Amino acid sequence: MPSDLNSANNVLFVVYDFPPEGARGTKRSIKFIRYLPQNQWNPVVLTVRNPNYIFHDRSLFAELPQDLVVYRAWTPESLFHRKGPGHTEACDPGAEVKQATPPTWLRRAALSVYKGVGKFARIPDSRLLWLPFAIIKGFRAIRHNRCRVIYTSGPTHTNHLVGALLSRLTRRPLVMDFRDAWVSDPAARRGNGWTMKANSFLEQLCIRRARVVVCTTDGIRNDFESRYPESRGKCVTIPNGFDQSEFVQGTEPQDPSRRSVLKIVHAGTLGGERSPREFLAALGSLLQENPNLIGQLEVTFVGQNSPFLDGGVIEDYVEKYGCGPLVKITGFVSRDASLDYIRQADLLLLIIGRVPKEGAFVYGISGKIYDYAAAGMPVLTISETGSTAELARRLNLGPVLNPDDIQGIKSAIVSLVELHKCGGIPYSPDLELLKSFEFSSLTAKLAQCFHTTSSKT
Repeated sequence: MPSDLNSANNVLFVVYDFPPEGARGTKRSIKFIRYLPQNQWNPVVLTVRNPNYIFHDRSLFAELPQDLVVYRAWTPESLFHRKGPGHTEACDPGAEVKQATPPTWLRRAALSVYKGVGKFARIPDSRLLWLPFAIIKGFRAIRHNRCRVIYTSGPTHTNHLVGALLSRLTRRPLVMDFRDAWVSDPAARRGNGWTMKANSFLEQLCIRRARVVVCTTDGIRNDFESRYPESRGKCVTIPNGFDQSEFVQGTEPQDPSRRSVLKIVHAGTLGGERSPREFLAALGSLLQENPNLIGQLEVTFVGQNSPFLDGGVIEDYVEKYGCGPLVKITGFVSRDASLDYIRQADLLLLIIGRVPKEGAFVYGISGKIYDYAAAGMPVLTISETGSTAELARRLNLGPVLNPDDIQGIKSAIVSLVELHKCGGIPYSPDLELLKSFEFSSLTAKLAQCFHTTSSKT
């Protein structure tokens, strides 16, 4: 059913990562969609019908407007991506984890072909095969809903290619939103050969086509402006943020002074360059020195965990450093359940990935820092110098330690345990700065970008 055709302000949202996708990438789009109608813009969504992501959280549908128009374009990727035991529905503690069916003979045959042309089919990413079907469906969505602006969010960077081509076909202005950098992303391993040249060409094509380039950090914006000087007048920073309504409802935090155990929670994705190894090494060393920590300290890792750059997984580190008695691992849970873990914590743990120093400020700021800050409790940040560490200090969230400083991490944990015993860990964040990251305010800035671009058509 099309949106209100009498409204002049319909915007096409091109987003591969969209409910029921439950991992990274969905929160920012959901919040913008929620608050855009308050800013005189009606979102119309173009997303995928049969995606290749493996983490599903159907509870996210409840956050979407009931009258939201969603177009879902088919993609052949489901033939090429094996969905084994990792394909799960979000679950709360104790709930059953659903497994996908084994691949069929057709999927196995298609997968073997896909591997042969994999490099071509993964520029800019593994979702490229969605592009032609998205173009067809997106063109129909724009025509039926009279969309005035096209908005894309990436990664997935295929979204930007879809948006650029639709913009060319329909002559609608394009607003591109980069949650992470593309070619300059220090966490991406694209090599230095023809694949890098291909991605650079596609990035340049998209940047030139866009009327506005939205970046989540000043580092990403500065990178684009330095490599594309002509983009300086159209790059803006709109950071990630938090939705205050999520922290005034639900279970209230318990009084920390009534607890005998300091509960530390890390909520969010770990994997690749983002590793808890140093924190767990410090924790294991402390436990060897002081076995009485059992019963005084509990660390819970909530959310998706995948292999790290050394091939290990979080369970390997827990076993290696002997900190199993202090650590719990929940696996992937729904966003509501994750927020409950955050609200019930005494201390929140933020672990930022290791990237080359020259890319430290181009590395995206972890979205969880904003939820942590809004939850109203102290944060222990393990991060090298970079955008996230700088923001944690500006917000005055708590200790910020370099991952190489194992002794410093140990000392911080001991100090925090003692403070908790004495009635609670002091916490005095910069509330005025925090307010600037509320999603209702951030959405107003995005709406202004739409107003500016559409007024020039």
